[in-house]
Amino acid sequence: MVRLLVGSKKFRGRAATGLVASAIRAGGQLLSLHSEQQAADRFLLSVAHAFPSAKIATWRGGRGGIADRDTFSGFASGSIDVAAGIGPAVFLPAHRLVAIAVEGEEDQNHSRGWGRVRFNCRDVAIRRAQLEAVDCLLMAPSPSVEMCHRYGFGAIFLEEDGDELGVSHLTVLPINLSALPSSQRLLSPQLLAILGRTIGDGGRAILSHRHGGISRSHCSRCSEVLLCPQCHCPLSYVGKIEGHSCLRCGVEMAASSRCATCGGPLRRVGSGLGKVELLLRRYFPEMAIIHGASWCGEKLSGGCILLSSDPSPPLVEDFKPSLFAVLDGDDLFFPRNFRSEERAFQFLWRMADAMEPGCAFLIQTTNVGCSPLRHFVDGDRKSFCEKEVVSRAPLAYPPHRHLIVQKFLAVGDEFFADFTDRWGALLTSICSSVANSEWKGPIFRKGGGRPAKRSATFWIFTADPEKFFVSLEKGRASNFAPGNGIEERISVDPF
Repeated sequence: MVRLLVGSKKFRGRAATGLVASAIRAGGQLLSLHSEQQAADRFLLSVAHAFPSAKIATWRGGRGGIADRDTFSGFASGSIDVAAGIGPAVFLPAHRLVAIAVEGEEDQNHSRGWGRVRFNCRDVAIRRAQLEAVDCLLMAPSPSVEMCHRYGFGAIFLEEDGDELGVSHLTVLPINLSALPSSQRLLSPQLLAILGRTIGDGGRAILSHRHGGISRSHCSRCSEVLLCPQCHCPLSYVGKIEGHSCLRCGVEMAASSRCATCGGPLRRVGSGLGKVELLLRRYFPEMAIIHGASWCGEKLSGGCILLSSDPSPPLVEDFKPSLFAVLDGDDLFFPRNFRSEERAFQFLWRMADAMEPGCAFLIQTTNVGCSPLRHFVDGDRKSFCEKEVVSRAPLAYPPHRHLIVQKFLAVGDEFFADFTDRWGALLTSICSSVANSEWKGPIFRKGGGRPAKRSATFWIFTADPEKFFVSLEKGRASNFAPGNGIEERISVDPF
């Protein structure tokens, strides 16, 4: 049986503890999946405290050496009662498995790539629980739209105390930037006033800003943003000496004044955490300012400010801020794809869930009436998910159908003339044989780097991806396969 639990971390902790107790009483094993290793370690500490006699172990995705080997063999033999980990832990063999728990089922960190395989461990956990006839408990501060649509709101177990479901334990304050000049939109006067009072009283503050460095580099001739050559994420300009760096994969590049694609002059646009730090030192010259990437949980005395481009719930829990501020809500709510509002809504809930009661939660934006923020302030998860399901219906986006994104990359233009036409004909033939399937595209883009790569992306919508891939492999084998320097990337429901 699959159950979906929505509520605060205390409520989810009680539910997980109850699941461990029932598994131990039944003489079985529990497998707990988490989006971050730190969260898995914390869960095992709570289990060890509540059940001193239980045998527990952690799985670090094959990176734990001898410890991972012992966990693998111990869980397979039945000598370990509770195992916790990320990603590949869902495949751990078990001797007497009775339940699987997925904490933070909505977190996109559950969907990752290991080698050539990309999968969502939440969906694998559900399928494994069905095959092995065991319980599957999905827990989240705010549920994913897919799970709400699949199981219906009647199947969601909410915590009994209705107050804990909302954000009444926090002071949520949206700050409207529309009337402010551009020079005050990064650190608004209202934010500076509250920040000054917070650190003046010895409190701590976390400022969240998605962009690192000082700014980003933008070509004034072809309008291309300088991208990472490995993961294609916008590079952050750190400085003349440090050059550019990628927040996602860590790639570092020397500073350049010319675009690698067209040779046009680069100009710096936007504001990153480096710019935020420079401004803060101007307003608060004596204040301790640290970066989330370098803070290792050491004790801090007095008021201080932590800057982070991607704060995690464990970081917020350890830092215990009196103030949490999102500096660029417009970037958070900007509609990059059909999941943008869902991701923004879930981010707000994850951060709020990790904060202590009485914490001030500030969101700076020019769009204070946007759907994610409005529903978050109202504490209304159900209405938001229902709205998302309805809005995706016209184009049959997930959860109505699955989305397969297929991308081809090559150097030069040789393959675009013939290859994409033939591939489109193949997709048309497959979609005609698989019910409720269609494809759109291709979308052509020029990439950065030298030699420059071009890409062609196909979007495929289908209700039965398994059948679609079987037909695709048959068509690929009988007609042609990508080759001659053509690189193929494919993923299901990637956003």
